[in-house]
Amino acid sequence: MAKTTFNPRDDFQVAAAIGLFEGVTGLADFAQELDLQADTPTILGTGSGDILLPPDTGEEIEIVSSDIANGGAEIRMEVLDVAFAPKIVTVSIPAAVGAVPVLDPETGDPMVITRINAAVNIGPRGTGELVGDLIIRSVATPANEYGVITAEAQELQQAVRTIPAGYDSVITSLTASMRKSAGADTDVSLALYGAPVGRVFRQVFAFGLQRSGGTNIEFVNFSLESSTGPTDLYLVAESSASGAAVAARLTVTLINK
Repeated sequence: MAKTTFNPRDDFQVAAAIGLFEGVTGLADFAQELDLQADTPTILGTGSGDILLPPDTGEEIEIVSSDIANGGAEIRMEVLDVAFAPKIVTVSIPAAVGAVPVLDPETGDPMVITRINAAVNIGPRGTGELVGDLIIRSVATPANEYGVITAEAQELQQAVRTIPAGYDSVITSLTASMRKSAGADTDVSLALYGAPVGRVFRQVFAFGLQRSGGTNIEFVNFSLESSTGPTDLYLVAESSASGAAVAARLTVTLINK
């Protein structure tokens, strides 16, 4: 009889990824800030200290292109509907300047969305790359911008994610690194905030990085107490001096109840 020993950190995640455990999936998030300003809390990947989410009741959103050369891009979005259930939506970007509505793949009507968990360009290589950034924004209130799909990354990069309704979650790892090539030694703090949808955010976990050159740190297998979806999560960095670059990757195991 074969005997298998599971490492709780690595083997379980591999087994879940290949479908050995029914109802278990994962969520990963990478974000960075290349030039933190001194004593200015910043949500990674947004350049802002204020979190802006679609209303909990949902709203229609659109993707805005400012460059006709973006034509040919195909944006695959992971969104949550009015029930905070996960949905996959694909948006084709035309060779034109302007806004493209996000449509319900089943009805073809404008989709009412409560959260945006991911958006990545899956267009064909050579003809579908983004040349300019795409902005995801509210249709009703265009000033409300919920994220930028950058030409550099070809995907939405911001440390804001929402655990869907009907899922429990466990934070399986949080890896962070910082770099500062000149100037005095710098302290950078990174904090994870979380809250059930509609509730007050609280600081779930925090740690610090310090070095004038570069450093990295990793924490694994710690859980979010309020782990039942829908739950909003975001990462905030704060630096003691300007000029530090910080990147972080968060992985979450999702269990469909």
